[in-house]
Amino acid sequence: MSLFYDESTHWFSVEKTATNECVFLSYDGENEHIGWSKKNNETTITKANFTIEIQTNFWPEKVKCEFFYANIYINDILLRPLSQCYNNGRFSRPSHTIEMTHEDFEWAVFLREICNVCNYSDVWLNSELEKLLFKLSQDSLSIEEQIKVLTLLRDYDSKNPYFVEKYRNYFDSLLFDKETVLPLFERIFTQSECSSIETFDVIWHYIRDYKLV
Repeated sequence: MSLFYDESTHWFSVEKTATNECVFLSYDGENEHIGWSKKNNETTITKANFTIEIQTNFWPEKVKCEFFYANIYINDILLRPLSQCYNNGRFSRPSHTIEMTHEDFEWAVFLREICNVCNYSDVWLNSELEKLLFKLSQDSLSIEEQIKVLTLLRDYDSKNPYFVEKYRNYFDSLLFDKETVLPLFERIFTQSECSSIETFDVIWHYIRDYKLV
């Protein structure tokens, strides 16, 4: 299974055309271990404003412990699956754009997902945001955890106006509410942890950018 890139259209594909070139080649077979050799279990593809890092840990002796990662950067910004950053009332920052284990892994699915994220990055990111906001709206979680989510979202402000507009529909009502924010500020000012200072910075920059304009 191969990944191709077209310099003229900046388009990734798993199908060969007259104008694209192979930028990644995998192999699989009944008698072969899927992927590369143990000495070459990571590769980086750089095309236009895309950087794609593909990695596996290759563990033939314990295939259930194998993982396959793809980190996709656009203009040096890592695209993260935002829908996975919040679960059960807690924030966690996803480390990889795409992550699969041996049990659910297929090169065809893996490479097609890379194409989907790269070719439709705005659509993919907005879809991830919508799934995340739906999760947030269903739960009552602490404002501190919500600020952590917002910190991650602001990494993508430059992607497109729709993205910002979408998350503002949720966070404006939260951070422009004095009854919510002022008690948080009081707690922040009585603490000296770096995390408290970072929380204040995120809130202040949000209010400055969207409320005081």
